Amino acid sequence: MPHDRLPKPWTLRGNDDAFWIEAANGAQFGYCYFTDAEMIGTGETKLTRDAARRAASRIAKLGQ
Repeated sequence: MPHDRLPKPWTLRGNDDAFWIEAANGAQFGYCYFTDAEMIGTGETKLTRDAARRAASRIAKLGQ
């Protein structure tokens, strides 16, 4: 893989459903989806908004 495929700096972005990382060339990667709703009885584990933001933020710091 070419070294410039995800050029630095990487920026944290987000909306109402997820946080993701955006490279200097506009490429988006590292999506961290979340939910603020209770997931009672679904058997699924979802990230909270804060946990998703923290995870995506840690990824973005790798590209500084």
